[in-house]
Amino acid sequence: LIEFYFKLIICITIPEEPFKLGQVQPGFSGSPLLNLRTGKVCGVVNKTRDEYSDLGGRAIPVQTIFKYFPQLQPQKNAHNPFIPTSGGIKEIQQIFGQEQEIKDIFEVLNSGSSAAIIGERGTGKTTLLWGIYHQAREYLLSHRQPLYLNLEGLAGDKDFYYELCHQIGIAANYDKPLKGTRLTRELEQHKILLLLDVVDNMNQKYFSYQLRSQLRELANRPDPPLRLVVAANRSLDVLFPDNKGGDSPFEGICQQFRIKLWDEAKIKEFISHRLSQTRVTFTEEEISSLVRQSQGKPREVMQNCFKLYQTKVNNSAS
Repeated sequence: LIEFYFKLIICITIPEEPFKLGQVQPGFSGSPLLNLRTGKVCGVVNKTRDEYSDLGGRAIPVQTIFKYFPQLQPQKNAHNPFIPTSGGIKEIQQIFGQEQEIKDIFEVLNSGSSAAIIGERGTGKTTLLWGIYHQAREYLLSHRQPLYLNLEGLAGDKDFYYELCHQIGIAANYDKPLKGTRLTRELEQHKILLLLDVVDNMNQKYFSYQLRSQLRELANRPDPPLRLVVAANRSLDVLFPDNKGGDSPFEGICQQFRIKLWDEAKIKEFISHRLSQTRVTFTEEEISSLVRQSQGKPREVMQNCFKLYQTKVNNSAS
């Protein structure tokens, strides 16, 4: 009735009795055969009679095998789940544990203010900015186009003006940047949610006071062209003590949010979440060590978990 061969590591002899539930369930040649009496895979179908003929049929579907042997399913995540180890998480599906912070910031934005995310390096500021970027359409009451600019890669005013115009879609000349009144007139035709990362770099050494003043003017008016969310390591008034102790251009228009470090419970929840799609487990001792090493910083958690996961995978393969 059926041509098959026994080349599976876990194969057994087929007993001289018909399969339960009829002959062979619909499926595809090349699939495993399942002995329902012993509950074991007993062969692989090579060829079957036409499924419409007497005693004909095809192979058992792979999903039926997985139903009885879930451990035979391919690993859902063959790659190290603790990525990226630097630069923030850009994919909204991978962002963990910042739902409340994102909602709080959108409440401020919808109230008519801008926002500043303050925290040490490695505490998740960039990831939070990307979370806001992806959910702007859902949470903003008035539509704005989200733009992300990382000042770490910009060398001064020209770079900033050119990149801003380029992302908005405004024609720009790098050597003769659009700024001042001309830039204001262009931006008045747009509604932008400007997400500025590493604002610490926007100091007088690289960027002018005039640039920061224009950003303030564009963000500090009724229904402004720009609504700002900036991320920095230190408070804005400390970063920008312009004009002999005068207020920063961002002072008064950005409500500041101090990002919280992760506690032990949150780190454990994160590790469990990332490992849930793998066959790798961390011991309680290993997790406690990860908590101590990270000091509550998400980047440290990610990097140390990445190393431990890779070590376990390599050891199991050797």
